[in-house]
Amino acid sequence: MKFDRVFSTTPLDHPMMIAQIPDDPSRWFVAQRGGPNPLNGMDGNGGSAKIVSFPIGNPTALTTVATVTPLSGIYGEGGLLGMAFHPKFAQNGRLYITWTTTGGPAPNYMRSVVGYLTSTDNGATFPNYTEILGFDQTDAMFQNHKGGGIAFGKDGFLYLSFGDGGVSDDFYHNGQNTNGFFAKMLRIDVDNPSGGKAYGIPADNPFKNGGGSPEIFAMGLPQSVPLLDRSRDERGVGRRRRQNAYEEIDAPLKLGGNYGWPCREGKHDSIAPIMPETRSSREVARTTSPRPERRGSTDPLVEFHHVPANTRAITGGIVYRGKAIPEFVGTYVYGDYVKQQLSTLVLDPGTGDPIITDLDSVAAPSATWVSFAEDDNGEIYAVALQEGQIWRLNRAAPAGPNTFPARLSKTGCTDPADVRKPASGLVPYGVNVALWSDGATKERWVALPDGKNITVSATDGDFDFPNGTVLVKTFTIGGKRIETRLFMRHDDGGWNGYTYEWLDDQSDAVLLPAGKTKTVGAQTWT
Repeated sequence: MKFDRVFSTTPLDHPMMIAQIPDDPSRWFVAQRGGPNPLNGMDGNGGSAKIVSFPIGNPTALTTVATVTPLSGIYGEGGLLGMAFHPKFAQNGRLYITWTTTGGPAPNYMRSVVGYLTSTDNGATFPNYTEILGFDQTDAMFQNHKGGGIAFGKDGFLYLSFGDGGVSDDFYHNGQNTNGFFAKMLRIDVDNPSGGKAYGIPADNPFKNGGGSPEIFAMGLPQSVPLLDRSRDERGVGRRRRQNAYEEIDAPLKLGGNYGWPCREGKHDSIAPIMPETRSSREVARTTSPRPERRGSTDPLVEFHHVPANTRAITGGIVYRGKAIPEFVGTYVYGDYVKQQLSTLVLDPGTGDPIITDLDSVAAPSATWVSFAEDDNGEIYAVALQEGQIWRLNRAAPAGPNTFPARLSKTGCTDPADVRKPASGLVPYGVNVALWSDGATKERWVALPDGKNITVSATDGDFDFPNGTVLVKTFTIGGKRIETRLFMRHDDGGWNGYTYEWLDDQSDAVLLPAGKTKTVGAQTWT
């Protein structure tokens, strides 16, 4: 698989995300955050934020369909942050947006707001705006951790997330405070307003009947974007901007779950420090006061360590449910804003452990990845903020005819005189805890290219194998070899697996072009 740039040959103006009207694949809509703030040069919003549209067949024909209130006073991580079409847009014409604007009492001067734009001409224009939710942000001097996400779930409810307010006076307490919207994932019913508000509360929200803000779905999330797997109706967090030590991905996100911030970073107990040069007198007092108590928390699916600090910023992410690459279905695709890298994640079918593959520059470009989107067919697109670009996940063109050896004896991994024995250059190895493999015994070897060594990652202690490495594993049942698997790291840095089925007479093993199930004694072997 690979990513190809699509749609526009000219950069968009700081696109935050893209979306299509439900059941209308003819157009894309782009939420443009706007240009750099002239006050400080940061990647904020120096002017009006816009939503533009273009037809699939003519991507250069950009049309402005809505202009959000001018945001000249907003900078840092503020601005137009996201949009989501109502599932029944054809009936109500609503496009929901989340953004920051000026306002609120001193020293805030900044508000997070959510509302909907209404179109009566099928998305050609959105002349009307209605606010449904808003709250004051933290002190204006703290410009970080304002962002979040917005998405509709298959349940029809609107999911919203917000940062923890930044390194502010209440930084340590927002995540574990059951009141308020900071560091939370919210879930609201926009179709059934109640209680004098412009929205209703789903019946099973954890604090609907008291104990906290009824809008809360989950808490302890410092900077998150809703991850919605449309096929399985699962919610998760696809972007977790913590502080200086760890990033993380959480899926599925549990109703009423507590994900630990700021008492936990990744899978570790931690209270992130406030940088001394940014402390106010109130913050100094707060750092000597009791820390918030963690009310139980759930560990993430995956954590990413910052070494050194502030060298990661995970941006998620979508589970692929498209049609163009059937073998890729169920793979989670995400990015890293700071490393400017795209990656994939799958779960090992045997252990459930996550398997991460970082895509190299051949398969994916380097860019400031800010969001991901699906089209009507479930194909995945990646959005680059500063570059103003959109890229689509595609199947990589075949490299040419398959020349991988059809027989195990031709791979160079076996003894030329006896295919049942390893070649002289292979080194046997074992594992501390072997998986149960339906009663099979296993032998393992590793082959390294001449003059190359295994290195150890300074960040996580994992082995890093040189290109050309081959891992070999043979399965034997009842004294007969059944299968030999080769796992090879090719010259482009990617890993590929090859499976050889042993012939009944044990004279050789044959490369399998696809999966196979056979009877071995009294059992079924896959």
